[in-house]
Amino acid sequence: MTGPATLVATAEAVRTGTVSAVELVRHAQAAADRWDPALGIFDARFDESALAAAEAADMARARGSLRGPLHGVPIAVKDNIATVEAPCRAGSVITGGGWLSGDAPAVARLRAAGAIVPSPYRSDSPTDCRSACTSQDAGSPRRPCCGPPTPSSARLTGTAGAQPRLLV
Repeated sequence: MTGPATLVATAEAVRTGTVSAVELVRHAQAAADRWDPALGIFDARFDESALAAAEAADMARARGSLRGPLHGVPIAVKDNIATVEAPCRAGSVITGGGWLSGDAPAVARLRAAGAIVPSPYRSDSPTDCRSACTSQDAGSPRRPCCGPPTPSSARLTGTAGAQPRLLV
C-alpha cells in the first residue's frame, strides 16, 4: 500500500473511503514489523486495540458518523506522553513501570478528533533531570547509519522524524 503523503491527505482519504482505517493501521503495523527490529523505535505495541479502534472507526464512517478531522488516522506518540495503553516511561528505567497513567491531554485531544493511537515509540534519551542524572537509558532507538547518538545528533535524527514515515 502506498498511503497518502500528508496527514491532511490521509484524513481525507479515510473520510471519503478511499482508504480504510484498518488498512492504515495494518500498513503501519507491517512497517513496524519490517523496520523496528533494526531501528528499535517501539517499546511496546498494542496491535489488537489499534485494529479494534480502526474497525470501529470504519464502521462509524460507514454509518456517516465521523468523530472529527482525524477520524481513523493512526498517530503514534512518544513514550514521554501518557496513554491509557502504556506507562509513561520517558525513555528511562528510573520511572519503573511509568509514573503517569491514563491519556495525557494531548492524547485525549487526538482521540477526540478521531485519531487512533496505536503504540508509544521510544524517546531518544531520558527526558527528565532525575533520569538523566541517575539512571541508565531504557533503550534508545538505534540509528544504523548514524552511529550512537550525541546531544546534537539526537535533536536532528530522533524518532520524532523517523516514526511518522513508518506510518505513511
